[in-house]
Amino acid sequence: MSFGESVNVSVLTKDCFDRPVEGATVTATIGDLEVLVAFMDEGNGIYRTTIDTTIVELGSHEITITAERAGHIQGQTFKILTVKAIPLQASLQLSAETLSPGENIEILVTVRDEDGNLVPGAEVTVALSNAVGIMELSDQGNGNYQENLSTTSFDEGTYKMTVTARKTGYEPAQASGSFVVKVAVPWLLLYGGIAAVAVAAIAILHLIRRRT
Repeated sequence: MSFGESVNVSVLTKDCFDRPVEGATVTATIGDLEVLVAFMDEGNGIYRTTIDTTIVELGSHEITITAERAGHIQGQTFKILTVKAIPLQASLQLSAETLSPGENIEILVTVRDEDGNLVPGAEVTVALSNAVGIMELSDQGNGNYQENLSTTSFDEGTYKMTVTARKTGYEPAQASGSFVVKVAVPWLLLYGGIAAVAVAAIAILHLIRRRT
């Protein structure tokens, strides 16, 4: 049973003569939880209830079902409820692969469950190599998580990014990516360098011609 799903429980109560017992009080306790789950009397000795798995932790829990009625000896039965985590999936998109120091990069993470359904309400964090600290992304409320990161204090180099998505009842998911911070060469400086090379080449060529 996956976290968040509901468990339908049915109980048939009978006396020592194998006759259905109506009008009993049937309840269930789950592990160490101080929660008493009541059953509805459906008639003919049948009692039903629904257990919401969000009230229990992940793992296996013993359910104790108790039936009581005046003039009858209390009856009990036991079942095991196992609640499993739902795997998350995270995808990462970056607005750029290469940036100059001081530019912003937009980080967008989409979180889904194993069936591809969008999952809002998760905690999504980003850790960067060569950088101190962890940044939490803003929940956009539709399974998307977004934030802008400034590279003002970043040195030149390649930065690897690891994204982690967590939510109660779900298995964490990770995604990774990278971007490069690089100082751009000014166009005028580059043009000047090319011009200087061209002038030098012309001068050498002229000198060769004069010698010939």
